[in-house]
Amino acid sequence: MRPKKSVNLQTIADAVGVSVVSVSNALSGKPGVSRQLRETICQKAEELGYEYRGETGRQKQPVEKRNAAIMVLPHTAPSCRKRLNHLTELLEKEAQRGGIAISKERVLAETEGIFLVGAWTGDEISRIRNSYMLPVVAVGGWSTYVRADYVTPDVYHSMYDAAAKLIKEGAKKPGFLILPEATDADRDRKYGFWSALSELRGMPVYGMDNVFYTIPEAEASGCDVLFCAGCPADSALPKADRLIVCGEGPECGERIAPDDEEMVKEAVGVLSRRMKYHDEPEGVQYVQELSQIK
Repeated sequence: MRPKKSVNLQTIADAVGVSVVSVSNALSGKPGVSRQLRETICQKAEELGYEYRGETGRQKQPVEKRNAAIMVLPHTAPSCRKRLNHLTELLEKEAQRGGIAISKERVLAETEGIFLVGAWTGDEISRIRNSYMLPVVAVGGWSTYVRADYVTPDVYHSMYDAAAKLIKEGAKKPGFLILPEATDADRDRKYGFWSALSELRGMPVYGMDNVFYTIPEAEASGCDVLFCAGCPADSALPKADRLIVCGEGPECGERIAPDDEEMVKEAVGVLSRRMKYHDEPEGVQYVQELSQIK
């Protein structure tokens, strides 16, 4: 339910801690604010119940309910299906709270945006975007290079940060094991790991001996910290002094995995804003800009 109190640009500016000019530029899609700040301001505006459109930035009456579709990757390994079903349930609940009606596995005439759940490839996402010409938000574990309008989480940088943190804390020989079950997201994690070692240890980005492709070679490497990606849920894990499972995998040991509820909340907020912008000249440009974010 919308708050009854009056909400204006100054209200939003005070809540975010920026100027009224920054708020106006963010809500109208004009330059002058960073992408991250624009997202923060738009999200706060929606939380406060402020409706905006195009350059005017003026309040208007609440719009009718939006409509979005949820599409789950059909060719999914059984070990991943449980989590994808969980993400779908969370998306439905969060979308309902945000005033978005959901259709499952079908894009209807009234559909205004699409959630993709599962490790869709870049070609698959491109076909969906080109077929329906609607905003697309990919939720959970996708390649950072996929050209969706928005991809969450950014697994490349989260892996980079995790590896860099351990190196700064004194890890002498971190390693990365990537198994045959790996997804595009897991391969992005590998590149994030490589980049951290390259920048912080001066090691070559490719061909380094800290990345392994079989459990025996990883166990024989002598790594003091081992990241493991591409592990089926029912698989045996390699032995290591410190093992960290990345993304999907057995429910044991340390893990690097997104907070599903926060991730879904972010995805619904982003698609809601994309749907508002979609038919406006400023919004088309804004979505194109955001689709370039790696």
